[in-house]
Amino acid sequence: MAKNEQLSIHNFGPIKDGRIVIRDLTIFVGPQATGKSLGAQLICFLRGFEALLVEANRSGKQQISRSVSAKQIALDTLEWWLGNPLSTYAKPGTWLSWNPGIENLNKPLDIKWEEEKVVLSQFLIKLVKRKLETRSE
Repeated sequence: MAKNEQLSIHNFGPIKDGRIVIRDLTIFVGPQATGKSLGAQLICFLRGFEALLVEANRSGKQQISRSVSAKQIALDTLEWWLGNPLSTYAKPGTWLSWNPGIENLNKPLDIKWEEEKVVLSQFLIKLVKRKLETRSE
């Protein structure tokens, strides 16, 4: 496991503000419908993002294609993973920030919902583009 691995969430589904620091054992405790499962799903998605791009493509739910923007592929894959439209969870002012805790990597994977658009960190877009370039699987 990476050191200092954490996810910060703001206004995503039922989670108003949260920060999850991943340890050797991380337990989610709380009342029903407060975002425990959603937080766990987001961690799984962000930890396995590149593999999930391939899985979403294989499942036929999404086509990884050079004609689709890297940003749209990332968002479509997240939507596929969560099983609901992102509009179910996110609205303007929502953001997710994933720090994988990898040494010498000060670039979190960020997704921010603004008034008219969704902004992804350049690092996240580079991951998608790299997967597009190596897509021979």
